[in-house]
Amino acid sequence: MTQERQPLYEIGDIVKLSAGGPDMAVESLVRHGRTDEFTGTYYAQWFAGKKIDKSKFPEESLTLVRKKGAQE
Repeated sequence: MTQERQPLYEIGDIVKLSAGGPDMAVESLVRHGRTDEFTGTYYAQWFAGKKIDKSKFPEESLTLVRKKGAQE
């Protein structure tokens, strides 16, 4: 039996791509439909001008900027 993968980031954490780009907020964790196990992927959202954008990112491509609720 394998142990379920635990997410590094929580909903509301601020992250960015390791390669750079805008700060993004973790919106949700992607889970397997049948098992509800974390897949290692997140949906994150950010503002592109006045428009909010959203996409899916693997955990390995993200870097933590600050934890949810932490002061800037």
